[in-house]
Amino acid sequence: MKTNEEFGYFKLGNGVKMKVEGIGSVKMKLHDGVIRTFSNVRFVPFVVVNMISTWEMTSQRYKYIGSK
Repeated sequence: MKTNEEFGYFKLGNGVKMKVEGIGSVKMKLHDGVIRTFSNVRFVPFVVVNMISTWEMTSQRYKYIGSK
């Protein structure tokens, strides 16, 4: 993970901006058991849940299928 640089801010739905402390890669096991590596993942230390940007994923040619 790259650190010690200026990575900008992450804006929450309520308008609060949180500083991005690093950018790196993350491996994630998907529902079908396949492990994928996602790059350019932002590290925001004070966000207490993992968040996935559907815009970012679709811009990297991933397909989002969601349901309630």
